[in-house]
Amino acid sequence: MRRFRFRLQGFLNLKEQEERLQRLRFAQALLEYQERLRILQSVQMGLEQLQQTKRELRRGLIQPEFLIMGELYEARKRNEKEEQKRLVDEAKERLAKAEESFQQVLKEKKMLERMKKRAWKDYYQEYLREEQKYLDEVGNLCFWRHQEETR
Repeated sequence: MRRFRFRLQGFLNLKEQEERLQRLRFAQALLEYQERLRILQSVQMGLEQLQQTKRELRRGLIQPEFLIMGELYEARKRNEKEEQKRLVDEAKERLAKAEESFQQVLKEKKMLERMKKRAWKDYYQEYLREEQKYLDEVGNLCFWRHQEETR
């Protein structure tokens, strides 16, 4: 009997490599998203602390220069927050695309694995049929030899 050979094995190997690559890309996108989110949270906390400090300073006497500097700094922090939100959204989009690509590769790989499993099952069934045919033939030979010996 011929050896089992899955004709799409090369393609399956390629999909396994592609799966590893997409898994890596997904992990990188996830790390980038988490880092951007962490930076955004840090900026938001800084802005909240700044606003809290401004509220505390308004209770007492404050010099106009400090007030102007504080307003400029707060405006800069707000711009930084908006920029960081934009970067988080972009990272989230890249993460979604990477996840979609990864899921697609997994789906294709699983389909190929099912095809391989089905091909193996067919091969094994054929092997068992041939084995049974061989055993039947041996049994028949033994039976007829025994019949001739008893005559």
